[in-house]
Amino acid sequence: MPPYTFPFPRIRTYSGVNGSSLLPMTTYPIIRASSGPVGSGNIAKLINQNIYLCYVAAFCESMRLGRSAGLDVQTLLDVLRKSVAGDPLMTGWEKRIETGDLEPGWRVRRVLKDMTLGADVASERAFDGPIFETALQAFRDIGEAGHMEHYLTALFTAVADAKTGPSQSK
Repeated sequence: MPPYTFPFPRIRTYSGVNGSSLLPMTTYPIIRASSGPVGSGNIAKLINQNIYLCYVAAFCESMRLGRSAGLDVQTLLDVLRKSVAGDPLMTGWEKRIETGDLEPGWRVRRVLKDMTLGADVASERAFDGPIFETALQAFRDIGEAGHMEHYLTALFTAVADAKTGPSQSK
């Protein structure tokens, strides 16, 4: 088995807590870091987070472009869910764009923690990652604008509203 393994496809399981109804839960088998220096598994996890969070940043920015061009957000999301841009990474988080929901979940504060760790690893290795740095800066900007405790899709709603004035989220 290679040193870093992300077994796919995702395994869809269901769990209930204290008799509650069964809820879908996506799980991934554990990342295996069988060789390499101590901390290799942590680096693999950071890389996974960085790829995903760069995707979310680009997705939110592109959705803002669509909205500013007069596209219907709901229709655009429906199209993207069936396209290469949405599948398989649209796992439900994008529903918050539809509703304008900024309630905490994966807060901008947590995104910044993960991405800052990734930036530290890149810096220690003198690795240049301009796409990653741009996404990190976008999350820093939204955090500094007062959205540290909002959901990561604040990049869609709050950034657009800050630049153009409050508008409908749909």
